[in-house]
Amino acid sequence: MPNQPFDCAQFCTNTLVKGDRVYPTLDAKQAALEPILRAWQANPARVRQLCGWDWIRETLTALPADTQAS
Repeated sequence: MPNQPFDCAQFCTNTLVKGDRVYPTLDAKQAALEPILRAWQANPARVRQLCGWDWIRETLTALPADTQAS
């Protein structure tokens, strides 16, 4: 079987939070995601390893400085 490119979105939804699961409420879905997001927040190096590709970093750098909603 040939090597497939790593699909971060598929990994994140299917592997980490079981994207095929139906949650009874939005709060339940949020509760499932929060520990994963906290772990990523605590480990920026891991996030960069998963999705810190050059084209993403370059695109983020090119965004206007004022991107916050008022």
